[in-house]
Parts: sequence; C-alpha cells; structure tokens
Amino acid sequence: MSMATSKQKAHAKQIFQATLDGFRKATQTAPAAQKPRIDMLCQNWQSVIDDGSAIEKLSDIKDFEALVGYQREFNTNKLTIEQYIGKEMQRSAEIDLAVHITRNHRGAPITKLVETGQHKMPDFAAGTDGDSLFESKFLENYSPNNVKAKAVEGLNQIKAYVDAKGFTDAWGKVHIFTYDAMQGYEPPKVQQHIEQLVCQLKANYSFPFEVAFQVYGRAYYDWPTHNCR
Repeated sequence: MSMATSKQKAHAKQIFQATLDGFRKATQTAPAAQKPRIDMLCQNWQSVIDDGSAIEKLSDIKDFEALVGYQREFNTNKLTIEQYIGKEMQRSAEIDLAVHITRNHRGAPITKLVETGQHKMPDFAAGTDGDSLFESKFLENYSPNNVKAKAVEGLNQIKAYVDAKGFTDAWGKVHIFTYDAMQGYEPPKVQQHIEQLVCQLKANYSFPFEVAFQVYGRAYYDWPTHNCR
C-alpha cells in the first residue's frame, strides 16, 4: 500500500511534468534526424507521468524530488542536442531502476541518494538499514568492454559508499540500460559474458552484488555473485 499522500503524488507529477517540459524545450531545435529519438523519450516519460500507479510508486521514495526534478539540467543553452539527450537517457535509467526497485522490494523503505561531493554515491539505498544499494548506468553502444566499464564504475561507487558508511552486510546491484539494437550479438553470448564478468569481479569487492543488463523492449540479462562457483 502506498504511503504517499494525494498531495505528494500531485507534487511528484507536477515536478516530473516540469522536467519533461524542460527537456522538450531544450531540444525543440533538434535536427530532423534526432526528432524520432527525442519523441520516443518524451512519449515514454509522458506515459509514466500520466500513469497514476507509476507516480504513486515513485512518490513513495524518500527524496523523490531529486529523482524526477532535474529540470535545471536543461536550463542552459551551452549544451549540444546530444548532451541534452545523454542527460535525459541517464536520468531515465535512474527512474527505470527506481520503478524496478519498488516492484521487487515491495514495502521496503527506498531513498534516492543525493551526491554530497564527499565521495561517489549509488543512486538508491533500500531496506531498513539502507544497505541494499543500487546504481543505474546508461549505455549508448553495446560491447562487452563497454558493459564491463559501466559495471566497474557502478560497483566502485557502491564500494565507496559502503566504506564511508562502514556497512558490514551490504549488497549491491548495478543495472545497465541500453537502447542499442544489439545487431550481431546472440543473447546466449551476452548472458554468458554477464556471468563471466560478475564471477571475474567478485574477488574485487567485499559485498555480494548483481549486475543486470537491460535492452529496452528486447531482453534482460543478469547474474549475482552467489551463483558464481
């Protein structure tokens, strides 16, 4: 059952809509070749905003304003269209991960972690002790090396936070998203790479973790350290 009040849900929807409107305004002069991609992003997020159940889940997250209220990132004319899209893609990955966490950790307290400048932080902490940690990464182009780089970057952010907090029973997950069509890559080989990567990296971290790789609208791959032998 949602803990958010009607006022909080309305506030979340208002903030998210302002953010999407900011992205639309920032990219309104995009060349025709970029328009389909921008339109797809806008349609995806408009449907989330208009979906009462999705907003309800997001507004249950502590500090949800930091999750959906990133419109200031578009209040500049110093970025290229590609940079605006890149910012939106990464933020979209965070929101997708938030929805994933609310779906798979029902009833657990979830906090959007906000960078303080002291050390790198993951995107979310879940659980009573806040030691289930999640980091999202957006991948423009798939390759095994690109996935590994994103996984290591995310795991190092989680490690820095675990060390700073002194957690002794932490668990982490890096969730990597892509829109890449994955031409020429066979799903069994992609899954095999994720499995090998997790088992290869396992010795580098003191906490158990999972790496997931999601191809939007196509496939989902993941592997946890406890499956490594």
